[in-house]
Amino acid sequence: MVAPELIKAAQAGEQESLVTLLREIEGHVYRTAFYILNNEQDAMDASQEALIRIYQKISTYEERAQFKTWVGRIVTNICIDKFRRTKPSVSIDEHEMVFAASTFVEDEVMSTFAAKDIVEAI
Repeated sequence: MVAPELIKAAQAGEQESLVTLLREIEGHVYRTAFYILNNEQDAMDASQEALIRIYQKISTYEERAQFKTWVGRIVTNICIDKFRRTKPSVSIDEHEMVFAASTFVEDEVMSTFAAKDIVEAI
């Protein structure tokens, strides 16, 4: 848990305290993003965005909520934004599987034509 004194010092503009604070929460931020997005690269991107937003908005944090809850809400909002922006895509592995499957279909069609040619020749 983050010490309240560290949060107050970061809000007061002490750069060293702010850096220490961000380093203390970066693991929690990444785990939360990964839990929501279930993708390592997306979680890393979301974590980076969240840490930047926390850096920019630390002065707006009020002690009405726990700091961890405030951070979690920021991460969750960024992840939701990522879901909205992301369009469905096919991974390279899935793309290769489609081609591999179509090769078998082509072979099947070619062998059917070859069989017809053989029957006609006889």
